Amino acid sequence: MSAEKERVWYWKQSKRNKFKVISNRAKGTLKVFNEKGKLIFERKDLTEKQLKIVEDNFLAVVANKIKNTDKSLYRDDFDSMIA
Repeated sequence: MSAEKERVWYWKQSKRNKFKVISNRAKGTLKVFNEKGKLIFERKDLTEKQLKIVEDNFLAVVANKIKNTDKSLYRDDFDSMIA
């Protein structure tokens, strides 16, 4: 898996809802996890162009990109305080 192709985002939708979004251009996937680490939305078989549109026009506006080098982001117990 290429770190350049996978991006991790922190999305605070409201005072109560905090999500972790992982977009992976190489795999063509977009996954959304709630603050408990439960997968709540998944899209597969997206083209690289489709994911770029989502990242540029949606995630870049409503979410904060998290550095991919932080391995703690991949654990099951998602910490909603990560910004």
